Amino acid sequence: MAKLLTPFSVVGPGSYGLNTKLAGLEIGPQWVLTDRNCALSNQGTIAARKGWRTFEGVSQLTGEPDVKAIHEYIDNGNTSRIVWAAGNELYEGTSSVSNVTGTITTPTADNWKFINFNGKCIGVQQGHNPIVKTDGGDFADISFDTAPSDPIDALAAWGRVWYVEGDGQTIKYSDLLQEDVLTTGSSGTINMYTVWSNGTDEIIGLAEFNNYLVIFGRKQIVLYAGGEDPNTSLQLVDIINNTGCIARDSIQNIGNDILFLGEEGIISLARNIQAGGDVRSLPLANLADNVSNFMAQFSLSEPPENIRSCYKSDDGFYLITFPTSQITFYLNLRYQTPDNKARIFTWFDINPTALAVDRQDNLYVGKPGYLGLYDGYEDNGESYNMQFNTGWISGEGEVGTATKIFKQAAITIKGGYGSRITFEWAYDFLPTSYDSENNSVEILVDPSEYNIGEYGIAEYSRINPVSQILFRMSGSGKSIQFGVETEIDGSELSIQKADLFLKGGKIARRGRR
Repeated sequence: MAKLLTPFSVVGPGSYGLNTKLAGLEIGPQWVLTDRNCALSNQGTIAARKGWRTFEGVSQLTGEPDVKAIHEYIDNGNTSRIVWAAGNELYEGTSSVSNVTGTITTPTADNWKFINFNGKCIGVQQGHNPIVKTDGGDFADISFDTAPSDPIDALAAWGRVWYVEGDGQTIKYSDLLQEDVLTTGSSGTINMYTVWSNGTDEIIGLAEFNNYLVIFGRKQIVLYAGGEDPNTSLQLVDIINNTGCIARDSIQNIGNDILFLGEEGIISLARNIQAGGDVRSLPLANLADNVSNFMAQFSLSEPPENIRSCYKSDDGFYLITFPTSQITFYLNLRYQTPDNKARIFTWFDINPTALAVDRQDNLYVGKPGYLGLYDGYEDNGESYNMQFNTGWISGEGEVGTATKIFKQAAITIKGGYGSRITFEWAYDFLPTSYDSENNSVEILVDPSEYNIGEYGIAEYSRINPVSQILFRMSGSGKSIQFGVETEIDGSELSIQKADLFLKGGKIARRGRR
């Protein structure tokens, strides 16, 4: 009588995300060592990212210039207007696009930082005059009493605009509700030359968090209280040394935290600023510590002015993109790893040159000559690949040191109508020696119907049927790594579970969360 196969079950394979830091160790199949175009489903399982599409009826701009900046402007009437920059021009709208460059001094770049202030949209970028737009109008240069010197960043907070001048040392704040008044009324200046604790530094960007003015230097972070009345109450609260921000547009206030790109990775500020206003100089949390060296290959080689980020609150993820390298890092903050980091995946093919999320949680991506919307499961009508390979595992005790013969795999997949699935595996830390087997998710009737029960398919959801796909396996080894690759072409897909079956013996079960 044939001996029964012993199952080895993994719930949520790959769901912890990418871990390049411990790639040489047996870290288990919930981690991935390589991935492409993955994200997390609402259930916390590994899934394909969404795609992008253009807006109906919109044509590419002549010359197809990259969209470099996107901003949601909320006007005096509380109307949302999407403002964006491309080809040294300024535009408004998505389905219906208008040129709103107006009378501004001719731009030579599109590295604008836009802010909303008192019903207006204000923009700054290095080497350019600050600009302003009101609802229904075009942009114009701001007419100051005394203009800030070459501002590189701006913040709207406490009824004022705070401008960072081009020397990276001076902050000028406006009079109340007067973005153009910098020398009279209650306007004023902060000089950082005498504030930096570790010699010289330079300001990269500003933020407001928990009622503090946060000044991001390249090597340190400075916190001030009293922004409500800076002329009489502004007070230095803390200086956080040994970390800083390297890209202005990586800074994202996500409500209960601020995330930004440092040399070490994606840093969380919340551990330093506790709820209730206490400030404590604790080590900053590097949410990308598991991929820090890998991410540094791109973050330290990308021109800082090209780096863009956004935060999508409904789905709980932060994106940061490096356009030159054509890679985007996805950090899911809703589900943390066992070591309290973000679950991270890498996106390719989508290649945004700008990112923004509006108050309806629509995610806009910059593309050559027009805006795109993160939506659906095609990249502007084209398919794209999803792929991942897990961490290595061998088992525990005597089983872990034994050679195991795997005979079959059953992969439980949600969605993926008609997708062709490639299952691959390798043994004993030889990831270049993959074996693979192909199978397909069959859809024999409309997936909205009940009673799908053909071989290999077991339906549990009316909208996204759950299928168990079988693959033959071969070979043997003490340790195993496995992965899935498939083409995403219009259908949502996530991996729920993997059951591997080995010949004889027993193996410790993993993956129960």
